[in-house]
Parts: sequence; C-alpha cells; structure tokens
Amino acid sequence: FSWAVNGTTITATTDTLSGSAFSKGDTVQCTTTPTDGTDTGTPQASAVVTIQNSAPSLVSASISPTTAYAADTLTCTWSGFTDDDGDSDLSTVSWSIGGSVVGTSTRISGSFVGGETVTCSVTPSDGTDVGTPVTASIVIDNTAPVLSSIALTPSKPTTASTMPCTPGS
Repeated sequence: FSWAVNGTTITATTDTLSGSAFSKGDTVQCTTTPTDGTDTGTPQASAVVTIQNSAPSLVSASISPTTAYAADTLTCTWSGFTDDDGDSDLSTVSWSIGGSVVGTSTRISGSFVGGETVTCSVTPSDGTDVGTPVTASIVIDNTAPVLSSIALTPSKPTTASTMPCTPGS
C-alpha cells in the first residue's frame, strides 16, 4: 500500500490511513500493488477523494441564574465545543418560550413571566457545517407581589372607630 496526500507520496504503508495524516481540503489517494510473495502485479490506484469538513459538536448548554424571575436577565452558555478540523467556534443561540423563538443573543430579559419554561438552544457551527444542537431549560419562578404602601384610617381613631386597612398599588 502507498498513500498520496495532495499528490505527494507519504510514508504510510498500511491498508488504513489515520486522520492525523491529512486535513480538511486535502486530496487523498491509495495505491495497492498486488503481490503473492514471488511476483508483483500491476499497481492499482483508487479514485482521489477530497477530505470534507467535519461538523462540530457541543457537550452541554446551561442557563444562569439557575433560579430566575420575570425581571431577571438570563444568560445562555455552552461548553465542550469540539471540531475535528480545528475550526473556530461560531455557534449560534436561540431562545424560545412555548416553541416560539424570542431571541438569538446569549442574553435575554423581559420576555417571560412566572411559570413559563424558557429554553436556550445552542447549535454548534464552524462556519461551514452545523452539528446537533444542545439545549437547557429553566422554569421562571413566580415573583412575589409587592405593595408600595398601606393606609390605616382614620389617622386618629377612637374606640368607636372602624379602621380599614387599605393596601396601595
């Protein structure tokens, strides 16, 4: 067996060539010379193949803070970007609530209410191919109501007074 990468014969002589011998965009060809130990036949060359781009992958996505309320800003992060070709991480983010896309940046705020499930989906990309998306979800916690004021009237009650307690808005 002999191998050529980009038209140049390399030192590999086995029937298998590992990916460490070539890169994305290289051309590879194998030539086999038949032999029975006594005589050598005519070498036969394979077709030339061009090494294609490998799709990248991600390990996981996460949303912070891990406990969130309607007024919070959520941040989506991801880890474990891997690209066999050594390409840069050009992953994209998509936020959704109830299946509807509500944002595409790494941060989002003001688009949700208590009880809703917010999902961040990160699609690994190297600018040429995309891999399988990873997702993280969080349920927005209920925000406790807040009173701005409370009024107790009359301001100078007597024992004969009825005293209503009136919450403000």
